[in-house]
Amino acid sequence: MKQQPITGPSIKRGVLAASLALGFGLSAGSAIAAEGLNQNADEILQSMSKFLAGTKAFSVTADISNEFITLEAQKLQLNSHATVLMERPSRFHVTRKGKFADAELIFDGNKLTLYGKTANAYVQKDLAGTTDQAISKMEADSGLSMPGADLLLSNPYAVLSSE
Repeated sequence: MKQQPITGPSIKRGVLAASLALGFGLSAGSAIAAEGLNQNADEILQSMSKFLAGTKAFSVTADISNEFITLEAQKLQLNSHATVLMERPSRFHVTRKGKFADAELIFDGNKLTLYGKTANAYVQKDLAGTTDQAISKMEADSGLSMPGADLLLSNPYAVLSSE
């Protein structure tokens, strides 16, 4: 399956904030409800979210490390690399490659496709709508949360500041 890369306006350097957040695997907690929070934090979060929401086409790359502790107290670390190409309101192409993951997730505004290269298998689901709807539907149907996906939504502030 050959997929053409998403094209659009020049990639803005300011998306570095999203790239860093994805790379470090920051979780989305409540920025407003946190005790002892810097008073400027909410303003900074709103500014970052407004910038991301206004960026219609961008790409992000991330090196991801997931750590697990086994019942025998052995620490395992699984590393992978991910790339996201996003074109709002209705297209994205995500790749993830590592020892246990070599997959692509493609949404073209009408169809959501998950392609596992190692398994040489794919699943497609008809899904017309926005990137927000595709991410939400995928998470709901699979029961899995996509780390960093809150930064890809059209209103990151609403998700990042909710309790």
